[in-house]
Amino acid sequence: MDIKDLYANLLVQNIISITKFWLDKYNNQNTIIKQTLQLIKLVLNQNYFQYNDKHYKPTQGIAMGSPLSCTLSEIYLQYFEELVVKHWMETHEITYYRRYTDDIIVIFDQNKINEDLITSYMNNTQKHLECKPTAEKSKNINYLDLSIHRDSNNLQIRIYRKPMRWILPYTLHPTTH
Repeated sequence: MDIKDLYANLLVQNIISITKFWLDKYNNQNTIIKQTLQLIKLVLNQNYFQYNDKHYKPTQGIAMGSPLSCTLSEIYLQYFEELVVKHWMETHEITYYRRYTDDIIVIFDQNKINEDLITSYMNNTQKHLECKPTAEKSKNINYLDLSIHRDSNNLQIRIYRKPMRWILPYTLHPTTH
């Protein structure tokens, strides 16, 4: 599963309220909570990027190249997992769940739940985020740099290399790379 355009679709107000949720849960010092939220608001309001020597301010989401964006998206997605995934793991409807940034792999019990229900629920829980499933084909699926093959009760894992479609012109790298 892939979360489509993650950074562009994270709503600033949601990030702030979710960060407050985690800070309230694990920290009882109001001064630290207040200062942390003020700093995050300050950074997110300075959400600019440069393209072709021009500066832009996105109308929504967080900047992809900002050092804080990765941390804020992680805070947000862990909350999302707390709401959605935790229950499925506890009831064993989902037997395996791992996420790397916006790429997710899910192994589930087909007798208890199905891909459409998982996708629908995830997309309806956080309407501004869209999870796009990638179904297994011929008992194979590629996840990150792995090719995973399901055979009876075993998984065979190999290195997966995405096909190269083009080479950037005028680079210093040999074309064999």
